[in-house]
Amino acid sequence: PANPIKVFSFIAVLLWPVIYFFITSNNAGVRVASVRHDNSGARTKLAFVLHHDASDNNNNFLIQAVQSILDTTKNDEFGETMVILPVLDGAKEDENLHATKGLAQQLREMGDHDDVIIQPLIHHDKPIGVTRTRLMATEYLSTMAKEMNINPADICLVLVRDDVVLQSHWTEPVLEALHLYSATMANPDALNASRLSNIASFAVQFPDSDHLGMNVEYNLALDPQWKQQGDKTKLVLSAGLAGAASAMRFRTFLDLVVQDQMLYSASSADLNMALNVWLCGDGVDVVSDARALLLRSPASSNHNDTTNTKNGNGSVTDFEAGRIAGTWMTDGPYSAMLFHARSSASSSSSSRALYMQSVMEDVMERRRYQDDADRCRSFDHFIDHINASPDWANIAMQLEELEDNEKTERTDENVTQKNVKAIKRYTDATDENGNLGFVYNEKWLRNEPSISDKMKCPQTTHKRMLTEKVQLAKPSPKAPKIFCVVYTIEKAHHKIPGITSTWGPKCDGFLVASTKTVTEPGIHTVNIVHEGPEEYNNIWQKVRSIWRYVYENYFDEYDYFHIGGDDLFLIPENLKYYLESHEITSITDKQPLFMGRRFAEQGNTKRIFNSGGSGYTMNKLAMELLATQMYERDDRLCAPKAHTFAEDVMVASCFRVNKIFPYDTRDEFGSERYMPFMPGHHLTYQAPKNPGNDWYMNYMGPFDLKFGLDHCSKYSVAFHYVQPDDMRLFYGMMHGLCQ
Repeated sequence: PANPIKVFSFIAVLLWPVIYFFITSNNAGVRVASVRHDNSGARTKLAFVLHHDASDNNNNFLIQAVQSILDTTKNDEFGETMVILPVLDGAKEDENLHATKGLAQQLREMGDHDDVIIQPLIHHDKPIGVTRTRLMATEYLSTMAKEMNINPADICLVLVRDDVVLQSHWTEPVLEALHLYSATMANPDALNASRLSNIASFAVQFPDSDHLGMNVEYNLALDPQWKQQGDKTKLVLSAGLAGAASAMRFRTFLDLVVQDQMLYSASSADLNMALNVWLCGDGVDVVSDARALLLRSPASSNHNDTTNTKNGNGSVTDFEAGRIAGTWMTDGPYSAMLFHARSSASSSSSSRALYMQSVMEDVMERRRYQDDADRCRSFDHFIDHINASPDWANIAMQLEELEDNEKTERTDENVTQKNVKAIKRYTDATDENGNLGFVYNEKWLRNEPSISDKMKCPQTTHKRMLTEKVQLAKPSPKAPKIFCVVYTIEKAHHKIPGITSTWGPKCDGFLVASTKTVTEPGIHTVNIVHEGPEEYNNIWQKVRSIWRYVYENYFDEYDYFHIGGDDLFLIPENLKYYLESHEITSITDKQPLFMGRRFAEQGNTKRIFNSGGSGYTMNKLAMELLATQMYERDDRLCAPKAHTFAEDVMVASCFRVNKIFPYDTRDEFGSERYMPFMPGHHLTYQAPKNPGNDWYMNYMGPFDLKFGLDHCSKYSVAFHYVQPDDMRLFYGMMHGLCQ
């Protein structure tokens, strides 16, 4: 007969998992953070990422969203730590940083449990948008997983909007849709069968409605159309995600073929993510048993606003549409159809379409994503098998008719004449004979050729920066018109041909302000009368008169205005390219823009100014404000009688009085566009061991200074301390003239 003890021990070993499950299942109130696969020991850890605009005063939505995660991921069966990462985007130092830190502390306290980690991540300075904050959060999550010895394959990532509350106990159906809960997926080979797996999207319920929007379809113009789909759970005719909440394996997010960090809004980020999985993976499934309530109605999210870049949950902008087209619609007529559909109802349809086309061409020219996207299915496949609802043939026919009509019509740019406002005159200039009343011809250089002869270019640090990092952009024919000003003195006139033979002709308007009016080959200067002596310690008065003179004589014809000394090396192509970017065009008509290289005077963050070395750029609103405030204020806050060399500090002070501050001109990677030194100096400069003894580090202390090749933006705008020979050399390097 069998030994009873051995039999009991054998049965106990077999039944121990069941006994353990029975015990833990009666531990009420434990939140779900992991789900055990039926036939394996692996667990799926849950991690949540939420993007929140720190400038949004309605923090209650975010609090409700986080609370709903805590409430709906409760299950009596399991209990391991889950992670919630709210990213508070755009916490500005002088404005809402204190409130943002308070919100972060409130969120941490909500996760004051052994099984919950809520770690708010704060991004300082201007907002970076949904895509970049998601990447920031997932990078943090990867580091956390490595430190906790967690396999990324065991993490389920859930992206949740900050104005959504999860309503149902969604864990089981969502993980089952991702094949992370089913016994059929116990085979490790099956788990890894698709490197880029599917995405499970929550069904959306609208405010004051019992209806479920099973997905959000995108029409040809990329406007989200929230649809009901009954019991349909497979998203067969849509390019988009429901957007409210979407779950995927963490590995799927990390392996997305295209993560375009320039996609700011939630709509564009989700659309790009959907195209990734439709064309390179297993597509999108909408899970009807996983429900999410949208706290804002779709209308209040500005889905039809194509210009707003600061609404993280807003619609796809023209800039984003151009980037999506440049990545996924490189073949066939689809991009042209998209641009036509988005701009046809607009009064500026032609300029909008051209703008989107230029954005698309820039993405394609740099081939930043095409090499990866080329491995995926074509957009033809998407049209034929996934989003076949639009009448593509009819749209193509309409587009051809439109193009034929445009070819037969000519647009006369001079039909509408601007009404030139009456401007009170405070300044004057002298001609070559010293007579007042002279008006300088700012267009004299427009048809002069720049140098084109081949030259020898020595291997220097300057060449390395200008060939390995800095590139020449191709602004569109509709790029803004820029007016360039150089100030000098008569004994430095020999420096001017170095400018007029290189970058000067690239400006739409060009003026050299000097102590004497001269008209010679390569040197056209004008003496603009100003208060006080002509000396270094009185440059402020000189610049005051220059800006007022430009305002009185040329303001209406130009869009932007840039000034610098006679050792300025400007790259007008890159400046125009930056000025026609969506970042600038979306705000230039709404606020004065004072752009350049920001310095903190003596490290004082309350006295930030744009360095005069690389010059500074103003839009029309800023230019008009400065020119009028310097001469027409009743008080002395813009220092009308001051004599000083620090004209850049004085200009910033006048703007500061009017609540205008230097704009952050760094690119999306934090690299600078305006340089206070020569290219090679920025390549080799490193922070000293004692930064307090270095004036440059002192002035740059409040800003995240980068070093080496990372310092200069790919499309840098200006450099300083450049002498005539180097002016020609740098121009040759930038324009392919080196032998």
